[in-house]
Amino acid sequence: ASPILPPPVTLHDVFKKGVHTITGSVEARNACTTVTAQASLEGASPEAQNIRVALSLESDAGVCLQMPTRVNFSTTLVAPAQLPLTATVNGLAATTTAP
Repeated sequence: ASPILPPPVTLHDVFKKGVHTITGSVEARNACTTVTAQASLEGASPEAQNIRVALSLESDAGVCLQMPTRVNFSTTLVAPAQLPLTATVNGLAATTTAP
């Protein structure tokens, strides 16, 4: 069996007055899936820091059209400028793309 790979995540970061506003989208299994995003600063030293965007996809138990749907999210974080972004989906490292 092949491993389950998380869907790719599109990330867009706007830095203003010390705050990163990170928006993006991820492909969910269907339109009833909800996504929550939480950004955190990771790394022990300033040179090794990055921003991790942890996405949680929750499937709705209701009746829903089973078609992949892009779901948007937004999160904010106070952190230094020019930090690389990484993303996880339900705890698994995801590939990221720019919008």
